[in-house]
Amino acid sequence: MADTGNSRVLKFASDGTFLASLGEPGSEPRQLREPVGIEIAPNGDIFVADAWNRRIQQFDSQFNPVAQFPMPGWVPEDPSTKPYLALAPDGSIIASETARHRLLRIGADGSILSILEGLDETALVSPTGLALDDRGFLYISNSGANQIRRVLLADMPVP
Repeated sequence: MADTGNSRVLKFASDGTFLASLGEPGSEPRQLREPVGIEIAPNGDIFVADAWNRRIQQFDSQFNPVAQFPMPGWVPEDPSTKPYLALAPDGSIIASETARHRLLRIGADGSILSILEGLDETALVSPTGLALDDRGFLYISNSGANQIRRVLLADMPVP
C-alpha cells in the first residue's frame, strides 16, 4: 500500500497485520518522494511509481533495490502527477503519464516500447489508475474525461 504523504510503501498480511515498511523521504535508492502506483510481479518483485523522483523503482520481495526506470514526463512537485502502473504478462510495465495524457509501455531494460495516446473520442485526458484483466484488456481511469477506458493490451504493441 502506498503511504504517499509519508514517502513510503507499507506491507500488510491478508488479515491486516502490519508486516514491513519500505522507503523514507529522499532521492536515493530505497528512498521515495510521492509514491503512488504499486504493482507486484508474479516472482514477488515490487514496482513503485516514485512520482516526484520521476522514476519507477523495482525491488525484490525483501525490499532490496533491483532497478530504476527514469520517467522524464512525470512532473516533480506537481500535485497532479499521480502515476499508476500495471504489469503486462510479458513483464513490461504500463505507466500512466498524467501530464502528457498518455500511457507508456516500458521494457525490462527501461526502454519505451510503445506509447498509447488518442485523438478525438479516443483521447486520454489525465489518465491515472490502471488495471489489466486476464483477457488482455487494460482499464484506464481517464480522469480528465470522467470515464473508464477499456483497450486491448495488443493496442500497445511491442516492436
